[in-house]
Amino acid sequence: MQRFMLAMILLLVGLSSAATPTQAAAPDASNLRTVTDEFYSWYIQHGRTHPVTGHPFITRDLAQRVEASQGAGFDPVLCAQNIPHGISTDPAHVEGNRASVTVHLHFDGPDPAVTAHLLRFEGLHGIVTWKINDITCGAPPAPAMTAPQQVTQAFYEWYIAYNRVPGQHALNDGAYRDYPYLTEAFKERLEASRGAGYNPVLCAQDIPARVSTDSAYITGDTASVTVRLHFGGSERHIIARVIRDPAADIWSIDDLACGH
Repeated sequence: MQRFMLAMILLLVGLSSAATPTQAAAPDASNLRTVTDEFYSWYIQHGRTHPVTGHPFITRDLAQRVEASQGAGFDPVLCAQNIPHGISTDPAHVEGNRASVTVHLHFDGPDPAVTAHLLRFEGLHGIVTWKINDITCGAPPAPAMTAPQQVTQAFYEWYIAYNRVPGQHALNDGAYRDYPYLTEAFKERLEASRGAGYNPVLCAQDIPARVSTDSAYITGDTASVTVRLHFGGSERHIIARVIRDPAADIWSIDDLACGH
C-alpha cells in the first residue's frame, strides 16, 4: 500500500511538472496594447469608484500614486476632469524591459493623448508579464519630427502637462533626462539648475495655462523659436535655440533664454 501511494505521488508530480511551461515567450507589441486597452477600459467604467490597488495590469507603486491623488482635483490616469466615451491606442514602442503606449482619449471635442509606460516582469517558470508603471500626460514627439517649431512646441506641452500632475516636477524628478530632442549639453545645464530655486524652462514659478510658439527663424543648422507662455491675462516670452543634427536631420533644443 505504501509503495502504491508513493508511486501515485511521483506520477502526480511528474504530470504537474510536464504541464508547467519552463519558458514562456515575451508578449509582442500587440499584447502590450491589450494590457493598456484593458486597464483603460476598466478605469473608464470603474476607476473613480473602485480602488485601483490590486489591478493586475498596473504596478503597486502606480496604484498608490493614483489613489493618493484622489480628491486633489486631478486625474493622473486620464489627465482630464471628464470621462472619455472611448479610447484607442498606438502600436507599442519597446526598448528592452521598458515600453510605452500612446492612448488617445475620445471626447466629443478634441481627443487628447496620454502615454502609458510599462515595465516587463519575469516570474516563476520564465512567465513574462507587462504592467503599467507610470502615465504621463500628452503623447511623445513622433520620431519623424524635424521642424524646430514642432520640437519646441512638443517639449513645452510635455513639460507643462508633466508638472500639472500633483507631486511631479520635471526638473526635480529628472524626467527630462530621457526626453528626446534635447541636446546633451542642454540636459547638463538643466541638471546643474536642479535645487537652485530657479526654473530655466518656464522662467517663472507658476505653470502657464497654455503655450504657443512662433515660426522658427533658421540660419543653416541653427534656429531660434519664440515661446509664448500664457498666464491668464499676462504673457511671458522665451527664446529657444534649436540646432540640427545634419546626419539624422533631427532638431534638438540646445538652450533657452528668458525674455519678457
